[in-house]
Amino acid sequence: MKQPNHAERRPGRRGRSPLDYGELRLFLLAIIADRPSHGYELIKAIEERTGGHYIPSPGAIYPNLSWLEHLGLVTVQPQGGRKRYAITPEGRAFLAANRPAIGAILVRDWTVPTGDPVRAGMQALKSALATVLAGPEDPARLSAIADLLQTTARAIRESAPPRRNDTEQGISVTMEQITTRHRFDIRRRPLVVRDKTRVTPQMIRLVLAGDDLADFQSPAPDDHVKLLIDGPGGEPVMREYTPRAFDPQAGTLTIDFAVHEAGPATQWAVDAAPGDRLTVAGPRGSTVIAPVFDWWLLIGDETALPAMGRWVEGMAQGAAATTLGLVTGPAEEQHWQTLANHVAHWCHRTDPADPQAVASAVAGLDLPEGRGFVWIAAEAGVAAEVIGAETAPHGLMSALVALRGDGAETLARSWEGTVQWICPSPIRPGWGRKNWFVGVSRLSPPPPSPDLGDRDLRIETLRSSGPGGQHVNTTESAVRITHLPTGTVALAREERSQHRNRTLALARLVAALDGLEREADRAAARRRWSRHDALERGNPVRIYVGERFTRRAP
Repeated sequence: MKQPNHAERRPGRRGRSPLDYGELRLFLLAIIADRPSHGYELIKAIEERTGGHYIPSPGAIYPNLSWLEHLGLVTVQPQGGRKRYAITPEGRAFLAANRPAIGAILVRDWTVPTGDPVRAGMQALKSALATVLAGPEDPARLSAIADLLQTTARAIRESAPPRRNDTEQGISVTMEQITTRHRFDIRRRPLVVRDKTRVTPQMIRLVLAGDDLADFQSPAPDDHVKLLIDGPGGEPVMREYTPRAFDPQAGTLTIDFAVHEAGPATQWAVDAAPGDRLTVAGPRGSTVIAPVFDWWLLIGDETALPAMGRWVEGMAQGAAATTLGLVTGPAEEQHWQTLANHVAHWCHRTDPADPQAVASAVAGLDLPEGRGFVWIAAEAGVAAEVIGAETAPHGLMSALVALRGDGAETLARSWEGTVQWICPSPIRPGWGRKNWFVGVSRLSPPPPSPDLGDRDLRIETLRSSGPGGQHVNTTESAVRITHLPTGTVALAREERSQHRNRTLALARLVAALDGLEREADRAAARRRWSRHDALERGNPVRIYVGERFTRRAP
């Protein structure tokens, strides 16, 4: 099994960057050097400079901006509740010291396909449409393009092999028919608290009102808006919440706050009273799921209950809906009025970090036949992300999953070993084999990024040497910096100023540590991927039976 590399990464996807951490930091610094920018402006600048082939997520941008700020390469300029980043003299020196690397990034040809011709074609289509839509409006041309897109979509659907379940049930539903995405202009809306109630002992409901809600839109039950409030010391705090309800006639927006733990927004809600003010921004977008499914399964903890309640209450008469709410006890259960055929299940968790109770509750659900839609949301005790996979025509051959959170170690231990699935093949009907085995190995996480705290650096001054003028060998202008945890040394002596040599030495040290970090990542990746073929048949730690994966004791 081969090791993935940057050249094989797919363009235009969040989370699968064609840039490693060192390259992304240099790219950000180069953009900031041209113009001080906010985080969102940097995302758009990278998207523009790569022709839409790479759109970094905020989760990739802001930690790297914090890293640049920590090193003194950028400075933060507060502007209207937002952070604007500007380059420092040390940052310009860092760019100068890494001129070849940043030059290679800036001249990179982002249009070259990277092993995924389908996504390359999608990006080319996106770019072409953006060019057309940016020009003067021409109804005839737009109509011709729409017809061409419809013809192309039909040709693609007709070329795809039918899925077994769809053919058997006479169902033909495409993703275009299932999801509808909406984009909205983000604007800040000053609102006032009109009403406050306790839904449960640990759930507070605030009804907000204001004239700025006149054009507010939130078509999907799991939309998110940002609440801007005054935190401790008067500093603005921004948190995301799901709109529990929106009444355009009454001009009210309802937000539920789970108060099982006290963050700044939660504490504000606890202390809030009618007449208090806050600002709401968003939602940026919505994804509406079409009601084309035979049944719906919604699973979530206290933070997901607002979305679940809104979803269930908005369902059509006769819709089959099953919910599993993860709460601390009976007092936290909620009751929703709905026209749907709704079956509510509640899992009382004494330890939210222990996944076993949740896994048992999910395994005990009795779901209807037919095509279903499953939605799961929870405050992450454990967050899972597939960071590598090898596929075959009928599905995954192997996958590499990263677990993060307080319960990650417990969950990983509970799955380590061999998992047995007893079921006739859903792909090859009539095939005699019905025992299938999956090997699950717990692997070491990637090494942490080298720490550049002051306590980990030894900074020495020494006399310059070599030709170059009267200051050589007479003043201690040269600087040598040693990173104590790794023993990495960087030296700068070409500048007459000790301060400038210190900046250059720090820049060189950072570049060297980035190289070490990349090599450690590659070595760890090689070790992890070498385990993909490991499989022991027998002594399963978990046994699942049938297409519903009903768990059975080993």
